Amino acid sequence: MEIIDRVLLRLQDDEPDKELVDELVQTAKDRILLRVGSTDTKQFPESLETIAVEVTVKAWRRQYFEGITSEGVDSINTSFVQDILAEYATELDMWKSTNVDKPKVRFL
Repeated sequence: MEIIDRVLLRLQDDEPDKELVDELVQTAKDRILLRVGSTDTKQFPESLETIAVEVTVKAWRRQYFEGITSEGVDSINTSFVQDILAEYATELDMWKSTNVDKPKVRFL
């Protein structure tokens, strides 16, 4: 199942705008690749797809105040988690340590 389909399945109660979700998926994928140091933008690693799905859903719901770290009562005072990928740092570091684009030696 494609990332976009998995995201739409999770957001089916919200009636999401497919174009916006597609943009959020691409943004999540771009940020994940940057975080793990991968230069292969053509092929997104299958093992990171679940993180992309979860990050996209969080980005979508951020519009509806998901990710609030604190909130005031008398005066409106809301602050959000700044780094959506921070929650996945351990998994991304593990992936990076075993899968990052490594220099290859070729014998001629």
